[in-house]
Amino acid sequence: MPASRFASAGLIGLFLSLVPALAEADDAAATRYRLKKDTSYEDGCFSPCMCPIRIFEPIEGSFVLVPTGSDWLFRYFDVRHVDWRAGRGSAALHIRGSGTYRVGGEFAAQHQMTLDLQIGDGPIEHFDSGVVLGGGNFPRIDVVVSLHGMFCYDKVFNLHARPAPDIAVDRDVLSWLPVLGADGFDVVAGDLRALRSSGGDFTTTSLQCVGDDVAGTTTSFDAVPASGEAFWFVVRYCDAGGAESYDDDQSSQQGSRDPGIDVSAGSCP
Repeated sequence: MPASRFASAGLIGLFLSLVPALAEADDAAATRYRLKKDTSYEDGCFSPCMCPIRIFEPIEGSFVLVPTGSDWLFRYFDVRHVDWRAGRGSAALHIRGSGTYRVGGEFAAQHQMTLDLQIGDGPIEHFDSGVVLGGGNFPRIDVVVSLHGMFCYDKVFNLHARPAPDIAVDRDVLSWLPVLGADGFDVVAGDLRALRSSGGDFTTTSLQCVGDDVAGTTTSFDAVPASGEAFWFVVRYCDAGGAESYDDDQSSQQGSRDPGIDVSAGSCP
């Protein structure tokens, strides 16, 4: 393998989140989710009680959703490998745990998430959204989970999560994790050196739509960058609701990639 190919993969690893090991997902049909920037964690008093509320932000991290079965009303999933961080610096809280998720409904789209979470060094606590409206956007998940239904003193996570099909780079193949409910994937490649020197201009540095509405989780890519150069790659999934974002929703990302990529010469139709 040419040395420049190794350089490309290494620089991509710095630019994008690395794909987790398959063993982490525990199941070939599992989907890794990443929290969006508007996810929040609140600790304090809600109506009718009165006391201060602490809001921890940003809250970032991921979890894995694994299908476990279905019945005439719901599809069922395990929530595994919850690994979140809320707040910044020495005051940041590490949040770990697992739980369940179900989505379906008889007359309207409903869903429910339950989570057993350890916040920092505290005890494991049981959070529950209850069965609520809002499952119609699945595989996108937007749900509020709390200890006491947002009554008096409570701990509340307002969760917004999206599948994260991060890319792995091999000699002549790009691959990514599957996404539940996805109909296809779009993959774009660009010039990493130009992206960094331009301050993040995806319009001028997007070079090629490597895969347009790819049905599987791999696509071929055998171009080799010149010595000292590198490519960047991003992927998004498409479903009945349209194309999702190329963004990774981490606080380190300064702006959305979508507007620049969509008007570039390398955009996917």
